[in-house]
Amino acid sequence: MPRMTTTSLTGSRNTKTFRARTTCRLAVFATVTLAAFGTAARAQSVNVPTQVALSVSSNGAPVGTVASGAQVTLTATATTSGNPLTFGVIQFCDTTGPSCPEGQSLGTIDIPATGAATVTYIPPVGSHHYVAYLLSNSSANQTVSSTSPLTVSPPTVNVPASDFSLGMFPGTTSTQTLPAGTEETTFNFVVTPVGGTTIPPITVTTSGLEQSVIATLTPQTMASGSAAVSVQMALNWGNVVAMERRERFKKDIAPIALSFLLLPFAGLLRKSRSRFARLACVLFLSVAGLGAISGVTGCATANSPSFHNATITATSGSVSHSMTVSYWNGF
Repeated sequence: MPRMTTTSLTGSRNTKTFRARTTCRLAVFATVTLAAFGTAARAQSVNVPTQVALSVSSNGAPVGTVASGAQVTLTATATTSGNPLTFGVIQFCDTTGPSCPEGQSLGTIDIPATGAATVTYIPPVGSHHYVAYLLSNSSANQTVSSTSPLTVSPPTVNVPASDFSLGMFPGTTSTQTLPAGTEETTFNFVVTPVGGTTIPPITVTTSGLEQSVIATLTPQTMASGSAAVSVQMALNWGNVVAMERRERFKKDIAPIALSFLLLPFAGLLRKSRSRFARLACVLFLSVAGLGAISGVTGCATANSPSFHNATITATSGSVSHSMTVSYWNGF
């Protein structure tokens, strides 16, 4: 009887071995195939094009220029194939280069579920160039937004108003007496800025004074920058004093001048035998003497005791203010 059992067993063993080997080969093939597909999937996810859009706004509106002290918001939105990313890290930077140098980063923000990463701050004065980076493990796959420029203008300087007021210093009067002689009287004014914090450059002048009166202004010019400035106008009879000295000199020299004037005619009077000639000579000498005396004995001033006005004017550019005061001339 043939040995079928042995053959059958052997065949059974071979069948099992074949099946095992086939299964192993299929498993290996499947593993390799899945691994290959998985690698391709990962490579596809990395190589999918991504974009980062960056915008700059202030108070909810897009801006390219803001004033100093304004708060701005940078918003970065990353998309893949048109769909927003809801994961990853965005780095904001103020730079003009391809990378973000140290010290120019404005911060790294995780992309929230909304897909928009934002950072809000107050930029300093000057020009800024904002860029947003979508960070990855490989710098080669790093996605960069286009540059969004922003200019921050310097703060507005409040220039003091050019207007000012001119008035009497508190507690003083605008009417005084100018005594005769060398004494003087003073009027005190105050210049105060109007609408600003400091006065502009100012020049002070006087007008309307009598011919013999001298006015001294202290100060006569004022530089800008003061809150208020007091001005003093001193009046005196400086010209009158000088004229009085000249008058006293003329009075003292008048008799001497008259004697020299009459001396040539003294001999003529003695020699003249005609009464008419002597009378004519006397008349001539009298007229000459009166003319000489009137020429050296004139009054120092024709002013009469009364009130007179004096005007002080403060001027800054095209703006000027005046004030009139009165003085009694003291004669």
